[in-house]
Amino acid sequence: SMKNGGIQVGKPELYKNYGRFEFEPESYLGFHEDAESRSISVFVENQKSAMKSLGKIIAMLRKLNYDVMHGGLEWKTFVEDAGSGKMLPYKTALKKGLQPWFEKPKKDVNVVASENVDLSSFLTSLSAL
Repeated sequence: SMKNGGIQVGKPELYKNYGRFEFEPESYLGFHEDAESRSISVFVENQKSAMKSLGKIIAMLRKLNYDVMHGGLEWKTFVEDAGSGKMLPYKTALKKGLQPWFEKPKKDVNVVASENVDLSSFLTSLSAL
């Protein structure tokens, strides 16, 4: 196990096109790369932490975009409708207040400042979600 901001979490699992790590106790994220479609799917294993996890994922993508890719990274965010199993665009899910991703209609995930912010401040803000 490892410490993540003082919290004990399990070691990450990393493979060629798959990874899994524990954000915080009992809150796991899995990543799967599909090279053919040039996509990465992120799986949230604990529905109770879905909204918080989504906010952290979006913040990390923005931070990578600003600091590493100089604004050149583009992505589309979809979330799964647990009832139908369909993937919905982020904005559609937000308008519907699709649970467990959003608490109620039009209440966006908490935004973490990621542009022109040093890494330490960014990680502190991220851990506060």
